[in-house]
Amino acid sequence: MTEKPKIVDKNQNNTNSNVGLLNATLQMSWRLAIAVLVPLIGGVKLDEHWKLFPYLTIIGSLLAIGGFVYVIRKTLADLNQTINSSKVK
Repeated sequence: MTEKPKIVDKNQNNTNSNVGLLNATLQMSWRLAIAVLVPLIGGVKLDEHWKLFPYLTIIGSLLAIGGFVYVIRKTLADLNQTINSSKVK
């Protein structure tokens, strides 16, 4: 009996990487929305409540910037790890 040669789909690896990139992008968008909007809205609402405008809004903005940087760095690190692990295979 002879074995049938395997047909290798060159587009399959590209499709898997596109799905991984799409998944990472969608996760990043939700993380960014939470990390940026919660401190900003929280700062504005607390300023309205305690009449401290603009101090808590500025603090919320700084926290939002920190959250933005964290989410971007975490997403890029995860993508690099995924790319490096797929190259090893």
